Amino acid sequence: MPAWAKDASRAARMINARAESVAQKPAFREAYRTRRCLIPASGFYEWRGEGGRRQPYYVSPAKDALFGIAGLWERWRGPQGPLETCTIITTAANGAMAAIHGRMALILRLALPPILDIIPLNVGTVESSMAEPLTERQTEILRLIRELTEVSGFPPTRAEIAERMGFRSVNAAEQHLRALERKGALEISSGASRGIKVRERGGPRLGRLLELPVIGRVAAGSPILAEAHVQARYQIDPNLFTPRADYLLRVRGLSMRDAGILEGDLLAVHRTEDAHSGQIVVARVGDEVTVKRLRRRGHAVQLLAENPDFEPIELDLRRDPLAIEGVAVGVIRSGKTL
Repeated sequence: MPAWAKDASRAARMINARAESVAQKPAFREAYRTRRCLIPASGFYEWRGEGGRRQPYYVSPAKDALFGIAGLWERWRGPQGPLETCTIITTAANGAMAAIHGRMALILRLALPPILDIIPLNVGTVESSMAEPLTERQTEILRLIRELTEVSGFPPTRAEIAERMGFRSVNAAEQHLRALERKGALEISSGASRGIKVRERGGPRLGRLLELPVIGRVAAGSPILAEAHVQARYQIDPNLFTPRADYLLRVRGLSMRDAGILEGDLLAVHRTEDAHSGQIVVARVGDEVTVKRLRRRGHAVQLLAENPDFEPIELDLRRDPLAIEGVAVGVIRSGKTL
Protein backbone atom coordinates (compact mmCIF):
# COMPACT_ATOMS: atom_id res chain seq x y z
CA MET A 1 0.00 0.00 0.00
CA PRO A 2 1.76 3.23 -1.08
CA ALA A 3 2.08 5.86 1.62
CA TRP A 4 0.25 8.36 -0.61
CA ALA A 5 -2.83 6.15 -1.20
CA LYS A 6 -6.08 7.72 0.00
CA ASP A 7 -7.61 4.45 1.21
CA ALA A 8 -6.81 0.74 1.52
CA SER A 9 -8.80 -0.34 -1.54
CA ARG A 10 -5.64 -0.46 -3.70
CA ALA A 11 -3.86 -3.02 -1.53
CA ALA A 12 -5.17 -6.25 -3.06
CA ARG A 13 -4.24 -5.11 -6.58
CA MET A 14 -0.62 -4.45 -5.63
CA ILE A 15 0.43 -7.78 -4.14
CA ASN A 16 2.96 -8.24 -6.97
CA ALA A 17 5.43 -5.86 -8.64
CA ARG A 18 7.04 -6.75 -11.97
CA ALA A 19 10.84 -6.69 -11.83
CA GLU A 20 10.96 -5.25 -15.36
CA SER A 21 9.08 -2.07 -14.39
CA VAL A 22 9.29 -1.77 -10.60
CA ALA A 23 11.84 1.07 -10.75
CA GLN A 24 9.54 3.19 -12.95
CA LYS A 25 6.01 2.47 -11.70
CA PRO A 26 4.70 5.35 -9.51
CA ALA A 27 3.25 2.85 -7.02
CA PHE A 28 6.60 1.16 -6.42
CA ARG A 29 9.52 3.36 -7.49
CA GLU A 30 10.06 5.15 -4.15
CA ALA A 31 9.87 1.88 -2.22
CA TYR A 32 12.24 0.31 -4.75
CA ARG A 33 14.72 3.10 -4.06
CA THR A 34 14.55 3.13 -0.25
CA ARG A 35 12.43 0.26 1.16
CA ARG A 36 13.55 -3.04 -0.30
CA CYS A 37 13.12 -6.17 1.78
CA LEU A 38 13.64 -9.93 1.75
CA ILE A 39 10.65 -12.17 2.40
CA PRO A 40 11.85 -15.49 3.89
CA ALA A 41 10.08 -18.55 2.50
CA SER A 42 10.43 -22.31 2.26
CA GLY A 43 8.08 -22.51 -0.73
CA PHE A 44 5.23 -20.82 -2.53
CA TYR A 45 2.01 -21.66 -4.37
CA GLU A 46 1.26 -21.03 -8.01
CA TRP A 47 -1.97 -21.83 -9.86
CA ARG A 48 -2.63 -23.23 -13.33
CA GLY A 49 -5.94 -23.45 -15.13
CA GLU A 50 -6.92 -27.10 -15.67
CA GLY A 51 -10.31 -28.24 -16.94
CA GLY A 52 -12.09 -25.04 -16.03
CA ARG A 53 -10.65 -24.84 -12.53
CA ARG A 54 -7.50 -23.51 -10.95
CA GLN A 55 -5.12 -26.20 -9.73
CA PRO A 56 -2.64 -25.08 -7.02
CA TYR A 57 0.97 -26.25 -7.15
CA TYR A 58 3.34 -25.97 -4.22
CA VAL A 59 6.90 -25.08 -5.29
CA SER A 60 9.86 -25.58 -2.95
CA PRO A 61 13.61 -26.26 -3.15
CA ALA A 62 14.63 -29.91 -3.40
CA LYS A 63 16.37 -29.77 -0.02
CA ASP A 64 13.62 -27.76 1.75
CA ALA A 65 16.08 -24.89 2.14
CA LEU A 66 14.97 -21.47 3.28
CA PHE A 67 15.27 -18.84 0.55
CA GLY A 68 14.44 -15.17 0.13
CA ILE A 69 11.88 -13.57 -2.15
CA ALA A 70 12.66 -10.04 -3.30
CA GLY A 71 10.09 -7.56 -2.04
CA LEU A 72 9.27 -3.97 -1.16
CA TRP A 73 7.61 -2.65 1.96
CA GLU A 74 5.56 0.43 2.78
CA ARG A 75 3.96 2.07 5.79
CA TRP A 76 0.50 3.53 5.16
CA ARG A 77 -1.11 5.67 7.82
CA GLY A 78 -4.87 5.18 7.90
CA PRO A 79 -7.66 6.02 10.34
CA GLN A 80 -6.83 2.95 12.45
CA GLY A 81 -3.14 3.83 12.68
CA PRO A 82 -0.06 2.76 10.67
CA LEU A 83 -0.36 -0.29 8.42
CA GLU A 84 2.78 -2.04 7.19
CA THR A 85 2.45 -3.90 3.90
CA CYS A 86 4.75 -5.56 1.42
CA THR A 87 4.68 -6.64 -2.21
CA ILE A 88 6.46 -9.54 -3.90
CA ILE A 89 8.65 -8.80 -6.91
CA THR A 90 8.01 -11.18 -9.80
CA THR A 91 9.96 -12.09 -12.93
CA ALA A 92 9.50 -14.24 -16.02
CA ALA A 93 9.12 -17.94 -15.21
CA ASN A 94 12.19 -20.14 -15.54
CA GLY A 95 12.22 -23.44 -17.41
CA ALA A 96 10.85 -25.43 -14.49
CA MET A 97 7.98 -23.01 -13.77
CA ALA A 98 6.95 -22.07 -17.31
CA ALA A 99 4.64 -25.08 -17.64
CA ILE A 100 2.64 -23.87 -14.63
CA HIS A 101 2.66 -20.09 -14.97
CA GLY A 102 4.31 -17.39 -17.04
CA ARG A 103 5.52 -15.50 -13.97
CA MET A 104 7.20 -16.45 -10.70
CA ALA A 105 8.52 -14.84 -7.53
CA LEU A 106 12.01 -13.35 -7.85
CA ILE A 107 13.98 -15.78 -5.68
CA LEU A 108 17.25 -14.77 -4.02
CA ARG A 109 19.79 -17.04 -2.38
CA LEU A 110 21.37 -15.23 0.50
CA ALA A 111 24.78 -14.84 2.10
CA LEU A 112 24.12 -13.92 5.72
CA PRO A 113 25.49 -15.09 9.07
CA PRO A 114 24.52 -18.78 9.50
CA ILE A 115 22.99 -17.98 12.89
CA LEU A 116 20.20 -16.20 11.03
CA ASP A 117 19.11 -19.59 9.61
CA ILE A 118 19.64 -18.32 6.07
CA ILE A 119 21.88 -20.48 3.94
CA PRO A 120 25.07 -18.71 2.80
CA LEU A 121 25.90 -18.81 -0.88
CA ASN A 122 29.35 -19.78 -2.10
CA VAL A 123 30.12 -17.90 -5.30
CA GLY A 124 33.06 -19.01 -7.41
CA THR A 125 35.15 -16.45 -9.26
CA VAL A 126 36.80 -17.10 -12.57
CA GLU A 127 37.91 -13.79 -14.06
CA SER A 128 41.25 -13.70 -12.27
CA SER A 129 42.08 -17.29 -13.29
CA MET A 130 41.51 -16.87 -17.03
CA ALA A 131 44.53 -17.48 -19.26
CA GLU A 132 43.20 -14.76 -21.60
CA PRO A 133 41.48 -11.67 -20.15
CA LEU A 134 37.78 -11.11 -20.81
CA THR A 135 36.40 -8.07 -22.57
CA GLU A 136 33.99 -5.80 -20.71
CA ARG A 137 31.02 -7.24 -22.64
CA GLN A 138 32.15 -10.83 -21.95
CA THR A 139 32.43 -10.02 -18.25
CA GLU A 140 28.87 -8.64 -18.31
CA ILE A 141 27.56 -11.79 -20.00
CA LEU A 142 29.37 -14.04 -17.53
CA ARG A 143 27.88 -12.07 -14.64
CA LEU A 144 24.42 -12.28 -16.21
CA ILE A 145 24.68 -16.06 -16.57
CA ARG A 146 25.64 -16.38 -12.90
CA GLU A 147 22.84 -14.11 -11.71
CA LEU A 148 20.11 -15.77 -13.79
CA THR A 149 21.31 -19.21 -12.75
CA GLU A 150 21.21 -18.25 -9.06
CA VAL A 151 17.74 -16.68 -9.38
CA SER A 152 16.08 -19.48 -11.36
CA GLY A 153 18.25 -22.52 -10.69
CA PHE A 154 18.80 -22.97 -14.45
CA PRO A 155 21.28 -21.42 -16.89
CA PRO A 156 19.70 -18.95 -19.33
CA THR A 157 18.96 -19.79 -22.96
CA ARG A 158 20.63 -17.94 -25.85
CA ALA A 159 17.36 -16.10 -26.43
CA GLU A 160 17.22 -14.94 -22.80
CA ILE A 161 20.82 -13.72 -22.95
CA ALA A 162 20.14 -11.87 -26.21
CA GLU A 163 17.07 -10.20 -24.71
CA ARG A 164 18.81 -9.12 -21.49
CA MET A 165 21.93 -7.88 -23.27
CA GLY A 166 20.01 -6.07 -26.00
CA PHE A 167 21.39 -8.17 -28.89
CA ARG A 168 19.42 -8.10 -32.13
CA SER A 169 19.78 -11.83 -32.71
CA VAL A 170 20.39 -15.07 -30.87
CA ASN A 171 23.47 -15.58 -33.04
CA ALA A 172 25.16 -12.63 -31.36
CA ALA A 173 24.66 -14.31 -27.96
CA GLU A 174 26.01 -17.57 -29.38
CA GLN A 175 29.17 -15.87 -30.66
CA HIS A 176 29.88 -14.33 -27.26
CA LEU A 177 29.29 -17.67 -25.54
CA ARG A 178 31.71 -19.42 -27.89
CA ALA A 179 34.31 -16.74 -27.19
CA LEU A 180 33.87 -17.30 -23.47
CA GLU A 181 34.21 -21.03 -24.03
CA ARG A 182 37.49 -20.54 -25.93
CA LYS A 183 38.84 -18.45 -23.07
CA GLY A 184 37.97 -21.17 -20.58
CA ALA A 185 35.23 -19.26 -18.76
CA LEU A 186 32.36 -21.54 -19.83
CA GLU A 187 31.54 -25.13 -20.66
CA ILE A 188 28.89 -25.53 -23.38
CA SER A 189 26.99 -28.77 -23.91
CA SER A 190 25.94 -29.26 -27.53
CA GLY A 191 22.28 -29.89 -28.26
CA ALA A 192 20.98 -28.36 -25.02
CA SER A 193 19.40 -24.87 -24.99
CA ARG A 194 20.48 -24.40 -21.37
CA GLY A 195 23.70 -26.37 -21.57
CA ILE A 196 25.88 -23.57 -20.19
CA LYS A 197 28.08 -23.95 -17.12
CA VAL A 198 30.44 -21.39 -15.61
CA ARG A 199 33.83 -22.95 -14.98
CA GLU A 200 35.23 -22.48 -11.48
CA ARG A 201 38.97 -22.92 -11.67
CA GLY A 202 40.83 -23.95 -8.56
CA GLY A 203 37.60 -25.27 -7.02
CA PRO A 204 34.78 -23.24 -5.48
CA ARG A 205 35.82 -20.38 -3.28
CA LEU A 206 33.84 -18.17 -0.97
CA GLY A 207 32.56 -15.14 -2.84
CA ARG A 208 33.58 -11.64 -1.97
CA LEU A 209 31.77 -11.43 1.34
CA LEU A 210 31.99 -8.28 3.39
CA GLU A 211 33.00 -8.59 7.04
CA LEU A 212 31.18 -6.10 9.25
CA PRO A 213 31.74 -5.35 12.93
CA VAL A 214 28.76 -5.61 15.26
CA ILE A 215 28.77 -2.54 17.50
CA GLY A 216 27.24 -2.85 20.97
CA ARG A 217 26.97 -0.15 23.62
CA VAL A 218 29.03 2.91 22.71
CA ALA A 219 30.97 4.53 25.54
CA ALA A 220 30.40 8.27 25.98
CA GLY A 221 32.68 10.36 23.81
CA SER A 222 34.54 7.46 22.16
CA PRO A 223 34.59 6.65 18.41
CA ILE A 224 31.70 4.40 17.41
CA LEU A 225 34.02 1.91 15.67
CA ALA A 226 36.46 1.65 18.55
CA GLU A 227 37.56 -1.96 19.02
CA ALA A 228 36.17 -1.96 22.55
CA HIS A 229 32.65 -1.60 21.12
CA VAL A 230 32.92 -4.54 18.70
CA GLN A 231 30.94 -7.54 19.95
CA ALA A 232 31.39 -9.78 16.91
CA ARG A 233 32.05 -9.74 13.18
CA TYR A 234 29.66 -11.12 10.58
CA GLN A 235 30.15 -11.76 6.87
CA ILE A 236 27.40 -10.66 4.50
CA ASP A 237 26.89 -10.26 0.78
CA PRO A 238 28.14 -6.72 -0.03
CA ASN A 239 25.20 -6.26 -2.43
CA LEU A 240 22.60 -6.90 0.25
CA PHE A 241 22.28 -3.21 1.17
CA THR A 242 22.45 -0.05 -0.93
CA PRO A 243 24.51 1.96 -0.25
CA ARG A 244 26.91 -0.61 1.14
CA ALA A 245 26.81 -1.19 4.89
CA ASP A 246 29.96 -0.37 6.88
CA TYR A 247 28.94 -1.71 10.29
CA LEU A 248 26.06 -3.31 12.19
CA LEU A 249 24.69 -1.54 15.25
CA ARG A 250 22.84 -3.58 17.86
CA VAL A 251 19.58 -1.80 18.62
CA ARG A 252 18.61 -1.04 22.19
CA GLY A 253 15.09 0.02 23.12
CA LEU A 254 11.88 0.47 21.14
CA SER A 255 12.02 4.12 20.12
CA MET A 256 12.07 3.13 16.41
CA ARG A 257 9.48 0.36 16.72
CA ASP A 258 7.07 1.76 14.12
CA ALA A 259 9.87 1.92 11.55
CA GLY A 260 10.33 -1.83 11.96
CA ILE A 261 13.52 -1.46 14.03
CA LEU A 262 13.21 -3.52 17.21
CA GLU A 263 15.17 -4.30 20.36
CA GLY A 264 18.06 -6.65 19.53
CA ASP A 265 17.98 -6.02 15.77
CA LEU A 266 21.21 -5.41 13.92
CA LEU A 267 20.89 -2.10 12.10
CA ALA A 268 23.01 -2.00 8.94
CA VAL A 269 24.65 1.43 8.74
CA HIS A 270 26.41 3.21 5.89
CA ARG A 271 29.11 5.39 7.43
CA THR A 272 28.73 9.02 6.32
CA GLU A 273 28.56 12.48 7.82
CA ASP A 274 25.95 13.58 5.28
CA ALA A 275 22.27 12.80 5.70
CA HIS A 276 19.08 14.14 4.17
CA SER A 277 16.01 15.19 6.06
CA GLY A 278 13.74 12.17 6.43
CA GLN A 279 16.48 9.56 6.63
CA ILE A 280 17.00 7.31 9.66
CA VAL A 281 20.41 8.15 11.06
CA VAL A 282 22.85 7.15 13.75
CA ALA A 283 23.43 10.48 15.47
CA ARG A 284 25.77 11.58 18.22
CA VAL A 285 24.24 14.23 20.44
CA GLY A 286 26.92 15.38 22.84
CA ASP A 287 28.36 12.12 24.16
CA GLU A 288 25.30 9.97 23.45
CA VAL A 289 24.62 7.91 20.31
CA THR A 290 21.02 7.43 19.19
CA VAL A 291 19.06 6.08 16.20
CA LYS A 292 16.34 8.47 15.04
CA ARG A 293 14.71 9.93 11.94
CA LEU A 294 16.31 13.23 10.94
CA ARG A 295 14.24 16.34 10.30
CA ARG A 296 16.18 19.50 9.46
CA ARG A 297 15.11 23.03 8.61
CA GLY A 298 17.91 25.57 8.61
CA HIS A 299 19.56 25.55 12.03
CA ALA A 300 16.63 23.68 13.60
CA VAL A 301 16.96 19.89 13.81
CA GLN A 302 14.58 17.29 15.15
CA LEU A 303 15.58 13.70 15.88
CA LEU A 304 12.27 11.88 15.78
CA ALA A 305 11.38 8.55 17.33
CA GLU A 306 9.05 6.19 15.48
CA ASN A 307 7.10 5.46 18.64
CA PRO A 308 4.56 7.87 20.19
CA ASP A 309 5.87 7.01 23.68
CA PHE A 310 9.12 8.90 22.95
CA GLU A 311 9.52 12.66 22.67
CA PRO A 312 11.53 14.20 19.80
CA ILE A 313 15.00 15.56 20.47
CA GLU A 314 15.04 19.27 19.54
CA LEU A 315 18.38 20.84 18.57
CA ASP A 316 19.63 24.24 17.42
CA LEU A 317 22.84 23.72 15.47
CA ARG A 318 24.08 27.17 16.44
CA ARG A 319 24.55 25.98 20.01
CA ASP A 320 23.87 22.21 20.23
CA PRO A 321 26.48 19.66 19.12
CA LEU A 322 25.33 17.08 16.55
CA ALA A 323 27.38 14.58 14.54
CA ILE A 324 25.97 12.11 12.00
CA GLU A 325 27.71 8.73 12.35
CA GLY A 326 25.87 7.12 9.44
CA VAL A 327 22.53 6.41 7.77
CA ALA A 328 20.50 3.24 8.20
CA VAL A 329 20.36 1.05 5.09
CA GLY A 330 18.67 -2.08 6.44
CA VAL A 331 17.88 -4.37 9.35
CA ILE A 332 18.96 -7.94 10.13
CA ARG A 333 16.70 -9.77 12.53
CA SER A 334 16.75 -13.26 14.00
CA GLY A 335 14.30 -15.20 16.09
CA LYS A 336 17.29 -16.48 18.05
CA THR A 337 19.52 -14.67 20.49
CA LEU A 338 22.68 -13.55 18.75
